[in-house]
Amino acid sequence: MKKEKVRFAVVGYGFAGKRHCSHLLSIPRAELIAVADCDITRQNEARIALSCSVHSDYISMLEHHPEIEVVNICTPNGLHTEQAIKCLSRGCHVVIEKPMGLTVESCQRVMQCAIKMKRHVFCVLQNRYSPTVIWLREIIENHLLGKIQFVEINCFWNREPTYYLQSPWRGQLEMDGGPLFTQFSHFIDILRWLVGDVYNIHGIFARVKPENPTEFEDTGAINFQLKNGGIGSLNYSIATYRQNFESSITIIGEKGTVKIGGQYMNEVLHCDIQDYAFEPLPSCNKPNDYGFYQGSADNFRQMLENIILCLQGENCYISSGWEGLQGVNIIQKIYQHRAEFLRRWNLPPKVRKEITRHLAASI
Repeated sequence: MKKEKVRFAVVGYGFAGKRHCSHLLSIPRAELIAVADCDITRQNEARIALSCSVHSDYISMLEHHPEIEVVNICTPNGLHTEQAIKCLSRGCHVVIEKPMGLTVESCQRVMQCAIKMKRHVFCVLQNRYSPTVIWLREIIENHLLGKIQFVEINCFWNREPTYYLQSPWRGQLEMDGGPLFTQFSHFIDILRWLVGDVYNIHGIFARVKPENPTEFEDTGAINFQLKNGGIGSLNYSIATYRQNFESSITIIGEKGTVKIGGQYMNEVLHCDIQDYAFEPLPSCNKPNDYGFYQGSADNFRQMLENIILCLQGENCYISSGWEGLQGVNIIQKIYQHRAEFLRRWNLPPKVRKEITRHLAASI
């Protein structure tokens, strides 16, 4: 007999964690058992906002609540894989916020542990649930575009110094990883989901906004080849003026050209396909609004509902750990070309600390 509810816990009560908790509380077949966060201020926020157990340590949380079935990991990027392995080792399924990890090797260890423990790993690849992206995948799967000849992805967002001052891990190479991990991993996933893996990668990286106290680039231009013989490019920046500008993908095939765009790939901007009549799509969800900045479309609820269906034995549309690993693999291949940029342009820790102190005093 199907269980009425699936019991969840959330590790990390920052922006993403709060969003997970909010949706879990609104889903009838989910029960939020506990939240863990090492920050005392966020612990107090959780106690006020949530009617569940709150802990300072997620291992202690799991020991106190053996009934937890699924742990949603919403902590800094560099902590995802180790925390996932510990939760899996205690018999829990895990939902890992993007990115799944910062290296392919660490993601592989997560999957090996999941296989050993016979547990599921789900990744937050929420842009797959947007109507525009689903439509574009169906067009490609049905071969309406013919052979894909060229793909272009443009991601131009804004991240100000205030964004990095909100959380000390942001901007750190070992915990953040860079824009392709933190801001644009959703769009790397969409690239792979639509057209497969890429190779023969070449990249140029720059930091055009030196006032942001980061240890990596804010802008990049990448060229690559597709497995089917086509070519493509990825252009990205978190240095656009004042606000997010664009997230778009253009696909040129032998039988048509399509482009989805807007700020969050939420609009069909162009559709010209042989013997095909475009019909209007359902509206996309609004972007996640975090105050100082906005992120991708808020598809958390659809994602969590499908995870629950999967765990209750129903066929559903999910994004697994294997999918998350493949996205990390592409980012890692791109960032292999970043090493020389980091050697030449990276800020020494003392300089970065001084910039952060100065910015904090001026806000």
